[in-house]
Amino acid sequence: MKRVGFIGSGNMMQAIVKGMLAAGYDSELIRASDLREDLLVKLKEELKITTTNDNRQVALYSDIIFIAVKPFYFKEVLKEIEDIIRLNSNKIIVSVAAGITIADIESILENAKIVRTMPNMPALVKEGMTAVTFNNQITEGDKSEVLQILNSFGSVEEITEADYHAFIGLCGSAPAYAFTFIETLGQVGIKYGIPSEKAYKMVAQTLYGSSKLFLESNLHPSKLRDQVCSPKGTTIEAVLALDGEFKSGLITAATACIEKSIRLEEDKK
Repeated sequence: MKRVGFIGSGNMMQAIVKGMLAAGYDSELIRASDLREDLLVKLKEELKITTTNDNRQVALYSDIIFIAVKPFYFKEVLKEIEDIIRLNSNKIIVSVAAGITIADIESILENAKIVRTMPNMPALVKEGMTAVTFNNQITEGDKSEVLQILNSFGSVEEITEADYHAFIGLCGSAPAYAFTFIETLGQVGIKYGIPSEKAYKMVAQTLYGSSKLFLESNLHPSKLRDQVCSPKGTTIEAVLALDGEFKSGLITAATACIEKSIRLEEDKK
């Protein structure tokens, strides 16, 4: 197993480490740094990993270095560990920062091994959807090592950097759409007499189960939908009502998200 370090120890880092540990990764091979001393104490106690407030210590120790800090701190962290990476070209930098491109990292660490990732919120419960992109320095062996870690807290898809804007609209922001769906449909249940805690749970389980059924069936969503819709039944009435505002609203929402992501990248240039 490779030695893995995390610079930045927020919620996403904790989700990744918990996934790694659940998959059998040795906690003694994991290091994490953060400026918050109370958080480091908590992580050491709960995850049984070595913690420090020294980013350079993590970089020196680790074969794979996850940088999970806010985007506006990212280049500062890179410059802090730049000399360490230059002295060991086999170290792999994995970005978990939104909007930071491989070119951004290469502008400071040219010829370094770089991986760009974007996990979404369900990684917190080991059901994340993570996008990943590798630069040209990454070998097949490196790729396998990184994918093993990313798969420990959900599913992974390799995409091009040009696809990240669409990924944000489809997966990065989509948990918010799902929570809105759960809340809205749950409120209908409440309106018709189901207690709120039961209504929300029932809708959430149905959404979860429907997603699992789709993933395991290998059928197109429309085929599964048609299986639920009996002729002259209640479901077809609902689906026909949804076809207008629901679809257009979802398309509008996802498109707005993607266009905003594009504008943010353009503003950065």
